[in-house]
Amino acid sequence: HIIETKEGNVYADIQTSEGSYLLVLNPVINDEGEVIGLLEVGADLNSFQKENTQMIMDLIINLFAITIVIILIAMEMIIFFHAKAKYDQEVKSQLQNIHIDVKNITIPIPTDILRLIVFAIFFLTNVATAFLPIYAMRLAETGGINSIPAEVMAALPISAEVVVGALFSILGTGMLRKLGEKRSVILSAIFFTVGFALRIFPNIWLLILGNAVIGAGWGLLLLIINTIIAMKPEREKDEGFASYNAAALNGVNCGVVFGGFLINWFSYQMIFILSTILSVTVYIVVSKYLTKYIAGQEEEEEDSEKTSMSTIKFLLKGKVLAFFVMIVIPIIACGYFLNYMYPILASNYGLQERDIGYSYLLNGLCVMCFGNLLTRVLGAKLKKSTSLILASVLYIISFVMVAYYQNIPSLMIAITLLGLSDSFGLPLQTSYYTDLKEVKQFGYDRAIGVYSLFENCAQAAGSFIFSYVLLIGVSKGLYLVVGVITAMSLLFLIISAIGNRKRKS
Repeated sequence: HIIETKEGNVYADIQTSEGSYLLVLNPVINDEGEVIGLLEVGADLNSFQKENTQMIMDLIINLFAITIVIILIAMEMIIFFHAKAKYDQEVKSQLQNIHIDVKNITIPIPTDILRLIVFAIFFLTNVATAFLPIYAMRLAETGGINSIPAEVMAALPISAEVVVGALFSILGTGMLRKLGEKRSVILSAIFFTVGFALRIFPNIWLLILGNAVIGAGWGLLLLIINTIIAMKPEREKDEGFASYNAAALNGVNCGVVFGGFLINWFSYQMIFILSTILSVTVYIVVSKYLTKYIAGQEEEEEDSEKTSMSTIKFLLKGKVLAFFVMIVIPIIACGYFLNYMYPILASNYGLQERDIGYSYLLNGLCVMCFGNLLTRVLGAKLKKSTSLILASVLYIISFVMVAYYQNIPSLMIAITLLGLSDSFGLPLQTSYYTDLKEVKQFGYDRAIGVYSLFENCAQAAGSFIFSYVLLIGVSKGLYLVVGVITAMSLLFLIISAIGNRKRKS
């Protein structure tokens, strides 16, 4: 029949000893149009169905992840435009009442307006988080230094960003005085965009330089925003830091998930190009709102009660030193488990780069859903020092689980617990610090700069700490990290208890 009609036949669902097959029997035709043979091809139906199912699941996962990201971005935009409308109304009302030029308006900028800058900074700097350590390691293997392990070279771009960010945070006050407020802030926004442009070129040294310039961009911007929040009244300050933390971690997780989605369709370079284009939004918002705020702060800075306390003397204060050494450095450094070690471990355990990016949603949703609630409840029910210890305990549990089980489920539970810890631990950490009388005496702007320095140096150390963990072994390395966090937390608890007893006496 096939020879006469020259049409193939399909034998559906043929059962063989090897499984279920779909067989196709087609004629082989020569140049003269004659059938000279038959060719039978079989497709494994089970594999075919699995591929179809996997394709459908991939589509559902992609749609779900990007939908969540769109919703979270939309929430940030709604918060921004609501605050903007309220602020514009207050400015208009002041103009009508006292008839002054708009340039002299000194109405405090709501945190929810500045929140968009925080979200955009952390969103854009984390678009490449899901693949940056892996990408940097590949570049290091071909263009790095032979005497330095690729794991260590891969940590350099991440560390360069936070180290330079730390320097610009601590030196930010002097930069503002020398260059002027508006020029300094706008220059920082330009640095932010230029840094993204440098990363487009596939070279490990340009990647390091690009990340360093990005750090220079956001270092001063985040210093100013933190100072604004620290100068607010007590309740507004706690809510402001909770809002800042939510925007930052929301930006981190949205950026990572968005980057994981883009890696399905674009190359690394295309993602870097897109990040560069989007980074212009930071410049637009900064030039419109942040410069206006700074211009109205000169009188307030002159009236603030500051002492001539040196930075060294400030750091040697007991509570300040204990806070930095026992809380800030261990927790912030260990937070880089998510940025550096988690993508590498997840990749080794079998997760694709896209799925690594999507899994950060577990962390981000915990922060968005529980951040303000846990910060408010724990801040009211417990002492802030006790809440900081609780946040450290969640870090300890997370690392113990990963060290013991070393599989994908343990990683998923770990990033969820870390999200819960950061949702209240980070805002209460900043709030606890700004409550200290030593901080008020030293001056909020300088104190926030010092805090940013320690925070960013701890972040820089974090990637190297976890590169060392990878070199000596995940289990041994994480148990060592757990031992350090536990010891520091116990010391901080003892020092806080002694301080409370002395204050009561």
